[in-house]
Amino acid sequence: MNNNTIKFTKGETNLMAKYQLVSDQRDYTATPYLETFNRFSGEAVNLNQFALKLYSKIMNLVKSYESGVHINVSEMDRLRYLFLKLFPKEYMILLD
Repeated sequence: MNNNTIKFTKGETNLMAKYQLVSDQRDYTATPYLETFNRFSGEAVNLNQFALKLYSKIMNLVKSYESGVHINVSEMDRLRYLFLKLFPKEYMILLD
């Protein structure tokens, strides 16, 4: 993650509030320390607490969708795009 301040759109801010994700800069720029694995390849990547929380929300929605539960796919995609915006390298390993 670079040190540039990322500006969130109103939609991103509302989405983070809905899913109880904190949008404070120190949360998404914190040093990664939690090892997380791609569920298919097993490739590992380190995430900070904010990234892990966002990733967990996405994966819970993916698993619900895969098991046939009706979810808001648009919101799931918006959460994925937010993860991509904040953590592009980690996105390519975990979600691409």
